[in-house]
Amino acid sequence: MSLDCFDEFERLLVNFASLRAKTAALAEAREDEFIKIARVGFSVHGAPREWREKHATIIADYVRDCRSQGDSERVLLFYALAHGMILGAYASKLLDDDSYRQAWILLPGFVMGKTREIEA
Repeated sequence: MSLDCFDEFERLLVNFASLRAKTAALAEAREDEFIKIARVGFSVHGAPREWREKHATIIADYVRDCRSQGDSERVLLFYALAHGMILGAYASKLLDDDSYRQAWILLPGFVMGKTREIEA
């Protein structure tokens, strides 16, 4: 089974505010907001118990790279949420290797087209 990445990204965008609110309930107070929201995204398709430190490292590295490009905090949070969802779908075998890479490649274009909505 494979997911339609754009449908998934759109669903995350529609539910962005409520998904951000879920980060407050996470017990890992030492984690920054980007890792917390990535864990929320991961749990959309993946079992929360499957979240690993390697996932946090992937998200932290990506956010650092995007921050150096000048992306806003809200855009960075959306990237973290969406990348968490991609990692969760991959961990749950909803994405194969090719679909996983395609999702990572497609996300920046989605964000560029929806920046105003993300920023709202």
